[in-house]
Amino acid sequence: MRNVTLSGDDALIEGALRRAESEHATLNNLFREWLARYAGEPRLTPEDVCRTVAAAGHFRAGGGLTREERNER
Repeated sequence: MRNVTLSGDDALIEGALRRAESEHATLNNLFREWLARYAGEPRLTPEDVCRTVAAAGHFRAGGGLTREERNER
């Protein structure tokens, strides 16, 4: 496992340490969890969302199907 050195404002670090302690955690473990999520699957970009919505454009939200849609095969 690699070591990483981080720097931050003293007040922020102290606040983070207090919060981690109140949650029965350590900053090291919280950082490892964050790093695992961050390095995981990439989040959708706005362009990805637009493509997905455009591809699903022929679907309607809510309501029932028309008679033709129910009988379509």
